[in-house]
Amino acid sequence: MKYIYIIIHLSILSTFTSCKGQEKENANIITNSRVQATITKSGVYYYTPGLKEIDSLKKVMGEKNFYVIADDNNAYFSEISQKLGNNLIKLKSRNVYFENENFNLNINSLKNNWGIVKYIKGNKPVIYSFIDYNLLLNDRSEKVGSLKNNDLIRIENTSLFVNQKEYKGLIINKMSLTTSLEKVDKRSFVLTYEYNGSSTKMKQVYSFTCKNDAVYLTSKEILKYSKEGFLSNKVYLKNYKLINQLYSDLEGIGSSLHDSFTKNKSFAFTNLYDSFYKKIGILNFTVTNDDKFIEAPLNEDKHIQDIKIIDTDKLNDVAYYLEQSGAYKESIFFLNKIIDDNPERVVAWLNLADAQWGDNRKKDAKLSYQKYIHLMEIQNKDIKKVPQRVYERIK
Repeated sequence: MKYIYIIIHLSILSTFTSCKGQEKENANIITNSRVQATITKSGVYYYTPGLKEIDSLKKVMGEKNFYVIADDNNAYFSEISQKLGNNLIKLKSRNVYFENENFNLNINSLKNNWGIVKYIKGNKPVIYSFIDYNLLLNDRSEKVGSLKNNDLIRIENTSLFVNQKEYKGLIINKMSLTTSLEKVDKRSFVLTYEYNGSSTKMKQVYSFTCKNDAVYLTSKEILKYSKEGFLSNKVYLKNYKLINQLYSDLEGIGSSLHDSFTKNKSFAFTNLYDSFYKKIGILNFTVTNDDKFIEAPLNEDKHIQDIKIIDTDKLNDVAYYLEQSGAYKESIFFLNKIIDDNPERVVAWLNLADAQWGDNRKKDAKLSYQKYIHLMEIQNKDIKKVPQRVYERIK
């Protein structure tokens, strides 16, 4: 069903025309029996594969790889379209002529099959992949997305309020279950649910970040404490945006995970999982299980002893999605550990640089971007694949 949905979605993207885009000012002309779109108006244009291109890409990439890439691009396009609305214009042709600049663009010659063409009259158009343009929009609206003061995160009755937006049904306070709110910094906060209705005590700790007027659930930690011992499992979510979910929707996350209890007097550790419940690592702490449960949510920065990485690729993916959701510090922590184990891992340096940039550590980010470019060169990788933002940020 997922494959059918993506095909339908891509077909729609390939055929529909934006409301106010190319009706009068951008005419279509016929050149050498091929349709050519003529652009005369500044704007943000986008292109996606047509049905013919989709068939070709599936043959080259294989269907499984194609659908993974298509799914990711659809997600980025969705975010871009939410931010730009009717200001985003669909290109009608694979051949585009920018009349004012006397410049021809052949979409089929570009390295990205999904992309943005930003055109300002008087300048040549600039080409972005969906991911790069989404990051550019994130950079520009970062101040808007940050929490302006702590009063903008609060609890009232059964609702959570963030930046004056209400999320209903998330706050539960009764005899056996209570909810507490802790503000971490200007862009992040934690909701902790504590269960006291049985001999096994339990806390569920949900970590949230705010970015671009959206609230993301980045992780959920489940802690259990009983006579049998202590248990801590933490699940990292992929682009989990808080919209209208209730507490009951969040409660099921990670509930199927089962790991054996450890003795209460032992030093604490937490099992780490990705959003598909694949185990990716183990965090070891300098405090005991008793202290970790009592103090939860724990300030991990002060108490982490080390991390055992089980799956480097999946941990790198988790770090990437943390960066995308605005959880920069945790992303940086994981990526530094990955690089400690494998300093030549190219993609980790790019992800680290993006996270440092998002965390306003621009000097560190520039060094990481330079290291990324250096590794691309010495490992004989295609330097053309270096994202445009890298060059813009190291200037």
